[in-house]
Amino acid sequence: EGRRVALRAVAAVGNGPLHTDFIASLLGMLAEVLGPGTEGMRHTHRMLCAVLRNAATRADPKYHRLRASNDGLWNGLLQHPEAVAVLAAAGFS
Repeated sequence: EGRRVALRAVAAVGNGPLHTDFIASLLGMLAEVLGPGTEGMRHTHRMLCAVLRNAATRADPKYHRLRASNDGLWNGLLQHPEAVAVLAAAGFS
């Protein structure tokens, strides 16, 4: 049921400034949930960086849409509200 919320996350990266304090706060909360320095946190951080980098640098629309039905995306990223909030701050809606 929670997967439906993020099903149509469409990127609009670059449409507004990222608030670094807010992003840092969200990443801190994510680290508290997953455990700082854990493999789960490292994996989620790598996925988040890859998604944001791809959306910012690639024109192909497939990099501007996240499908929560993708188990890898769901398990590594989209199941975490803090990570979804970072994506929203980056322009995903």
